[in-house]
Amino acid sequence: MRPARSTLWLGAALVAVSGGCAGKDFGTSASHDPLTRFPAAATFNWDEGASRVPDDPRLAALDVQALMRDALGSAFEARGYSDARGGASSYRLAYQLDVKTWMGADEQNAIASLGVELSEAASGRKVWSGFARAPIHVGLPDPERRERLRLVVDDMLKDFPPQQR
Repeated sequence: MRPARSTLWLGAALVAVSGGCAGKDFGTSASHDPLTRFPAAATFNWDEGASRVPDDPRLAALDVQALMRDALGSAFEARGYSDARGGASSYRLAYQLDVKTWMGADEQNAIASLGVELSEAASGRKVWSGFARAPIHVGLPDPERRERLRLVVDDMLKDFPPQQR
């Protein structure tokens, strides 16, 4: 039974970074601090201490950190928030990827979850967060995995930056 679980986890790892969506079988949500004014353009740095992916050599081999940064960085940049590349910035951006797997009597299931947080650089206060969850689909080629992750992130950020009322 251990090999089946290991195979499922490897398959999950391969797809987790994609959001694992087929059509739109993923769910996303976002929330923000309503007292925060979000400028049309700003800069961010990656929050190394808060960003994480599962500690698994199979994920490391896929360079998941680079994949997440590319997808998130591009999506935020398209909305006017660019990577300060270590210079002074207004915000810090972090992500957390998690994969949960379980086996039933007749089937195996896996769900990937992606959390994204934007915090003020000066205060550390979280001002925006997004979340995505999707079932895992095994066997996607790399270009499709990247495109699906892009779709998930774009859906999560569809109303970013939040408008003030």
